[in-house]
Amino acid sequence: MGTEYTVTPEEFYSVKLAKSSSVKKTKLKGIALVNEPDIKYYAKKFKCPNCNEKHFAKVLNTNDLFEQNKSVNIKVAIKWIVNMFIGGILIIFLTNIPLSFAKKRLDKAEQMKEEMYNSIKEQYGIGS
Repeated sequence: MGTEYTVTPEEFYSVKLAKSSSVKKTKLKGIALVNEPDIKYYAKKFKCPNCNEKHFAKVLNTNDLFEQNKSVNIKVAIKWIVNMFIGGILIIFLTNIPLSFAKKRLDKAEQMKEEMYNSIKEQYGIGS
């Protein structure tokens, strides 16, 4: 079919582009029900050692890799959760900057409106 070559777990998990087809099966492990994917097809973009170009390559032993590297999977998941948390905080912070300027302008407009209302009241002697 094609060339087969071995990749390290770091190389396997560092690649971002992937195509997959899987079915989740719920299994009883001890007293807990665990939802695990049963992967039918999995391909990732790897750098070919022969031509040094990136091509999609089918990973033949995906279920074994995931089973062997559960600790690596957990570390990767925690890393992505931390990245999403930091990204969320950055988004909140960056959207808060223009909103604070808008709030200052609204407050200034409200203050100017109040000053104008008070000056009209004083000018015509209303409300005192």
